[in-house]
Amino acid sequence: MQLSSVVSDVKLEQDGGRWMVISPQNFAASPARMDVLFENLTTLKAQEFLPATTVAPELAVNKVQVSWKTIDGSSGSLTLHGEDYKRGIYATSSAQPTPFLVEAYIYDRLALDPSVFFHTLLVDLAPSQIKRIYVRQPSADNLDVSRTGTGPENWAISKPGNRPAGSPVDYDSLVKTLLELQPGKSVDQPKHAEDYGLKPAYFMKIEVYSDGKDPASVIYLGKKDESGNYYSTQDGQTYFTIERGLVDSFISAMQKKKGSSSGLRHRRRSKPSNMKMSY
Repeated sequence: MQLSSVVSDVKLEQDGGRWMVISPQNFAASPARMDVLFENLTTLKAQEFLPATTVAPELAVNKVQVSWKTIDGSSGSLTLHGEDYKRGIYATSSAQPTPFLVEAYIYDRLALDPSVFFHTLLVDLAPSQIKRIYVRQPSADNLDVSRTGTGPENWAISKPGNRPAGSPVDYDSLVKTLLELQPGKSVDQPKHAEDYGLKPAYFMKIEVYSDGKDPASVIYLGKKDESGNYYSTQDGQTYFTIERGLVDSFISAMQKKKGSSSGLRHRRRSKPSNMKMSY
């Protein structure tokens, strides 16, 4: 597979069931990132089919091309062109004889920066490897969910204990939004401990477990920057922001597990424990 755009040209190859980034560098691709990429591609749907004679300035622009070759030797491609902000993104495909429109936010979901495939994923686990998700919140009830089996419905909630009966149990959405969390803009070390809202307490702490008693990944979220994005760190030394839409999607999925749709306020009372790098 090849992802081509003005910011990157990433080539990936499957080797014995394992995906490798073979250009611009040679790395083992993150299994979790590949899962997210394939889900975003396979769930992409045409919003509107256009006549073959369609002429639009957006079609003259090539923003992203995804091309692939399968194990039986066949090949195909999908090209995303310019965006009409009222209708969506113009697209063409080797499997479709006429142009069509797709959802507008697909650019972000493709994660075009090549570094995301091997360096900057915050939770570097495939969905099947996640056994427990523990979200600590000084301003609200904690959420603690654990896997009890292999099926998508095999999860149990231990916190909060007062969760209403009959609340939604779509755990796939929680895992999906968790895996979509990724660093955005890098920011400097804070001049004062409280500048990013991560000390003396945090807005949210997300612990993700695979096997063992210690979390495989820990994400701290602080207050919002001037654009509404959330300050974050994993080690207390490297700081960055996470795009607010990604965090808000995770919060929404988390609130459904709690059986509540209420918003979260940035109140802080508790103090974070020692942080560890997880990527």
